[in-house]
Amino acid sequence: MDTAQTAAVWSRMNDGYFLRHTPEEIAWHTRLLAEREPDDASPIVAVREATERGGNSVLTYMPHRQHNFARTTALLDQMGLTSSMRASPRSRAASASTPTWCSRTRARR
Repeated sequence: MDTAQTAAVWSRMNDGYFLRHTPEEIAWHTRLLAEREPDDASPIVAVREATERGGNSVLTYMPHRQHNFARTTALLDQMGLTSSMRASPRSRAASASTPTWCSRTRARR
């Protein structure tokens, strides 16, 4: 991934995104988002192990629709997972996709 690809991804995010996520999370998100065309509206769902947080990190990225966050948490609940979630701010461009990030998801005991 080159500097132009990174800049293109980061230009879609506002300052709040960079304040809420660790450098490791931002790098992971950037790699995933740089692989797709900017106008691709298909959802992304990715999971990675996050042992330092006691579970897995789940990334969902999709066009903004009303209740995205509620739908995501309901689905995780149906799957028997608990979560500590963060919804990232909307991207800068009004027509761009809105990222929703959820992390620290672990199976119920």
